Amino acid sequence: VPRAHLSDDLAHAVIRIVRELVLNAFRHGNASTVRVAGSLFRGRLSFSVTDDGCGFDPAKCPSVTAGHFGLQGIRERLDGLGGTVHIESAPGRGTHVRASIPLHHAGDEPSLR
Repeated sequence: VPRAHLSDDLAHAVIRIVRELVLNAFRHGNASTVRVAGSLFRGRLSFSVTDDGCGFDPAKCPSVTAGHFGLQGIRERLDGLGGTVHIESAPGRGTHVRASIPLHHAGDEPSLR
């Protein structure tokens, strides 16, 4: 994703989200491989983080009340940007997280596929 198409605030937010997801993959998932991908298309920045770790049940992930702030912080950060997040995971199957954020200057970015 060309940096010139992202505001400083958006670039910072995306870096923080990706960093948290990668750290979670290694710290909690014991992943040996993590893939990060991103694209700009039709006025949206989309990115994903996929790992081969131990996975988890997203419906039962530890909450803020249990002292775990990572996924909740990611959801709140994306919500504040008008974005969405989708988490696919299951015990023993790794984790795939997809996020999408609308760009404010959507007409400026090239059609990347």
